Amino acid sequence: MDIFDRLKAATVADWHSYVGHDFVRQMGAGTLPQAAFRTYLVQDYLFLVQFARAIRCNRRR
Repeated sequence: MDIFDRLKAATVADWHSYVGHDFVRQMGAGTLPQAAFRTYLVQDYLFLVQFARAIRCNRRR
């Protein structure tokens, strides 16, 4: 059993909550409303910009 399988087995309820979430299921099925997907992409982009900024600042130290 690899690390992913061990971690997933240790958090079964959380894993099922995540993969069974309506947003995730709709995205997987291709039925997520376009506006919801667009909002997700914008939020993910903003997160990644700030994450990259934090990594850069941390490396300068």
